[in-house]
Amino acid sequence: MPSIDPAQVLVRRGATALESPLLASIQVLIADADPESAAVVAYELARRAVRVRTVIAGDAALHMIEDEPPDLVILDLVLPRMSGFQLLQAIRSRMNTQDLAGVVLTERNGRNDRIEAFRLGADDYVTKPFDPEELVLRIMAILRRVRFAPPLCPGGRIVRAGLLEVDTRSMAVRLDGSEIHFTPLEFKLLAILMEQRGRSVGRPALLEALQIHPKRGARALDMHVQRIRKKLNGSGNQIETLRSFGYRFRTQTPP
Repeated sequence: MPSIDPAQVLVRRGATALESPLLASIQVLIADADPESAAVVAYELARRAVRVRTVIAGDAALHMIEDEPPDLVILDLVLPRMSGFQLLQAIRSRMNTQDLAGVVLTERNGRNDRIEAFRLGADDYVTKPFDPEELVLRIMAILRRVRFAPPLCPGGRIVRAGLLEVDTRSMAVRLDGSEIHFTPLEFKLLAILMEQRGRSVGRPALLEALQIHPKRGARALDMHVQRIRKKLNGSGNQIETLRSFGYRFRTQTPP
């Protein structure tokens, strides 16, 4: 079997219908030196409409993560030029990737390996050989908890982008120091987009996270986005519409 191109192997859409709206806007990076294992995982995710990139070496994986952070990385512990342990440590030490979800997928099943992986910040540890369906379910569980968990929880944090600031603890939105009133749904939508700033977020995933009935669908979502943009004045332009897909919060205000 030919080796997987470590530069870019990007699968835009899977062959089957979505099993969950959550997966429609997800991007996963697989770092595995075993092309057969990577191909199995990539296929199972791609057929569920997950966008997948694969890479062989640990250092190349880190470069790809820094250039375009995925929603989740699946990594082996045995990788060329940078081990999985080193990759996990590097991810957790960088501000823009420290919250990235990570799943270890490896043949190493020793207790010390598991402990070290979790100590370095792994969200899950799966040993080969593995059940592909179980792996996908584990990934979905992690993404539901990490990516679209309600921001209104104790121990919240402040998310900033330019002059805009969202306080997930107090549900406050401030623009250049001045507080702006948002409805709870508007606040949650803005918080999700800002938490995922720089990443594309699909409409189905947003509808699911906001608990908007699919029959109201994109029209209701677009209406809420328009209201948020209006309240944010010029900063509202940072919310970019991705045609036939969803939205993305730009990291910089467009000219």
